[in-house]
Amino acid sequence: MTNTRKSLSPIIVLFAICLVVSFLLAGVYAVTKDRIAKAEEEALLNATKQVLQTADTFTPLSQKGIEGYTGHKDGVLVGYVFINAVKGYGGSVTSIVGIDCEGRVVGVSVSAPDETPGLGANVTKESFLSQFLTKPDGYFSLGENVEAQTGATYSSRAVVDGINMALSSYRQIHQGGNADE
Repeated sequence: MTNTRKSLSPIIVLFAICLVVSFLLAGVYAVTKDRIAKAEEEALLNATKQVLQTADTFTPLSQKGIEGYTGHKDGVLVGYVFINAVKGYGGSVTSIVGIDCEGRVVGVSVSAPDETPGLGANVTKESFLSQFLTKPDGYFSLGENVEAQTGATYSSRAVVDGINMALSSYRQIHQGGNADE
């Protein structure tokens, strides 16, 4: 019995420690989840304002299957903001794309937190993103009208795909009428 008690003692202590830590972690989550959600919402709003600077108010799109916003200035539609996540090299690359009413990309913000620093993460730099701005309506393609970041082909392709998805969403809205005007 003594050997059994000795071998169970560390298991019981470890179980008790895990139980206490689990409750503490759950408590911290409960206290911080609203703050985290608010911070994420503010970051999205700031990115939305950044990519469609002509708008002063944003309304969520009601188009099924499309994540984004319509942007208005003094109640008049000035453009759209689309949000797309595409798999890059290290993880998800989220593109927030502003498109004006003529179908031109007027702003791009990219979040690539899991991409390799110094390589894939370079797709968030203005020098790469500026390739997409105010070009005529059309699709973008690596090697044709977009130069990939050196050493970051997967990440570059994820951004291009995210922007092309935004342009497709814009076309989908305009083929079915001007949604959310």
